[in-house]
Amino acid sequence: MAVRGLAGPQTRESVACGAAQVQYFLQATGCRKLLNDNTNVTGQWLPESTGWVISELLPGLHAAGLRHMAWVYAADSGSWRSAEVTLALAAAAPTVMAFHDVPEAYTWLVAAGGAAAGAPTA
Repeated sequence: MAVRGLAGPQTRESVACGAAQVQYFLQATGCRKLLNDNTNVTGQWLPESTGWVISELLPGLHAAGLRHMAWVYAADSGSWRSAEVTLALAAAAPTVMAFHDVPEAYTWLVAAGGAAAGAPTA
């Protein structure tokens, strides 16, 4: 499954709405891999966003079945630095790897877990 972030700055509400839709899709389809493309996102995260991603977003996605996520940083350095700090503090599940470009992220995701992209894993 590939998710392209909305362009421009994001709010907690826009991210939470998108996360709920992704969780629903993961549960409905059995998809276990996600390419999260933030290429067009701008601006830094709010300080409370880091805690929310660590304590709610990633555990919620994992509970919905996500096992591997390729996170493509935003081109805006403030945004990718915020994401980098968040991912460094995140727990090990799901496995999240960060990238600066989509093709590299896709290549990793296809190989992750030994199953085809989007295919359920054991």
